[in-house]
Amino acid sequence: MRVPVNSDPKLCGWLLEFLERARFYMTPAQLVKTAVPPMIVFNPRMTTYAGRAHPRAGYLEINPKATPDHQRDTVGHELAHWLAVKLDGEWGHKRAFIKWCHCVGIASERCHAYPELLALRVRRCSSY
Repeated sequence: MRVPVNSDPKLCGWLLEFLERARFYMTPAQLVKTAVPPMIVFNPRMTTYAGRAHPRAGYLEINPKATPDHQRDTVGHELAHWLAVKLDGEWGHKRAFIKWCHCVGIASERCHAYPELLALRVRRCSSY
């Protein structure tokens, strides 16, 4: 079950901070498309992913098991995906994603190595 966390001031603050940075680089038409920011939800069923963007549905999933620093990076990363699809129609870690990562002010890394999630992955794989 996904838990909406838009009431969490920390996560919302990060989202709005990143979105404000990105809006500096947007055209007026793009500003209209991003007038309603995505909702952030925690998904406790996530085990190996730090986050996932759902641009068409209008929300970002964040793994609640990640530390706050990693959650901040994940919000920026998933927002870059949301912007790339919403404004450029491009999925994945391609040019639009990299462009929006730079606009948002985060590294355009494709993968992460968060210890708390790697431990979950190792535990899950070793049980086979």
